[in-house]
Amino acid sequence: MAHTWILLLYTFPRGRARERMDLWRKLRRFGCLGLNTSAYVLPDIPACHERLDWLAKQVQDAGGEATVSRVSLIEGITDETIISRFRSQADAQYASLLKGLRNATKKTERSARAREAALRKFRRWFNEIRDADYFEADHRHDADAAIAGWEQSLRGESLKGLPVLKPDDFQKRTWVTRPRPEIDRCASAWLIRRFVDRSAKFLFASKRTERPKVITFDMLEGDFTHEGDRCTFETLCQRFGVRQKPILELAQMIHDADLEDSKFGRVEAVGIDLMLKGLARMGKSDSEILERGIEAIEALHAVLSKTL
Repeated sequence: MAHTWILLLYTFPRGRARERMDLWRKLRRFGCLGLNTSAYVLPDIPACHERLDWLAKQVQDAGGEATVSRVSLIEGITDETIISRFRSQADAQYASLLKGLRNATKKTERSARAREAALRKFRRWFNEIRDADYFEADHRHDADAAIAGWEQSLRGESLKGLPVLKPDDFQKRTWVTRPRPEIDRCASAWLIRRFVDRSAKFLFASKRTERPKVITFDMLEGDFTHEGDRCTFETLCQRFGVRQKPILELAQMIHDADLEDSKFGRVEAVGIDLMLKGLARMGKSDSEILERGIEAIEALHAVLSKTL
């Protein structure tokens, strides 16, 4: 589907360093994608029109020149490249947030009030990034889940008190997860087929769906997703009581490859995650990526089962 874009072109007179810096901060906050030092683009939606019109007026009030226009083609750049750059830009900000969040959660000496204040700061930070994440970057879910996990820990909630679920209650279901599956989604799908629902059918959607016989996983507010500091694979193991030693080893590998926090110091699954990202860049379908990922996890499990 072809996209249309809103383009801001501007120039400042000499000696306007403060105004330039102020404009740069606002361009960054609004998630504008820089094409060069004086041209920025946003998707063609009403909120973005309002933002760029406001910035153009600020430039003009400072004695500069600015125009805002709608374009359907930007010379030399495809829509796919623009969208990819928007996602990479947002992902870099989510990565900074996740790093800050990991550092903050290590400060165990903080009082409960201090942790709650820090949590509010990170939630505001996340909301600012999300509001300028126009194409649902890959790490949006990871960042939101990490914050939700901290919120859960402050409430003192835990999966340990929940009953173990019976696979018999989850047979012949449709399991829905986010598009462009990576290591946690593929490993979770493998676990579902191997230990929960051998007839599982997998579909992809960006948001949770409420339909009979449909179960969502590794997505915001999914039936099975990140809990506390667990990835979805770990959550599924906990909820269905999958405790075999090779699976516990595999869970550590999936955790470290997905969350990138080096909690267990395991790197065995990082290469699989990179392969899955590469398949997405090659334009492979979501279903093909998932099946290739399931096959890779099956192979890794076979090695672990033989060596442990």
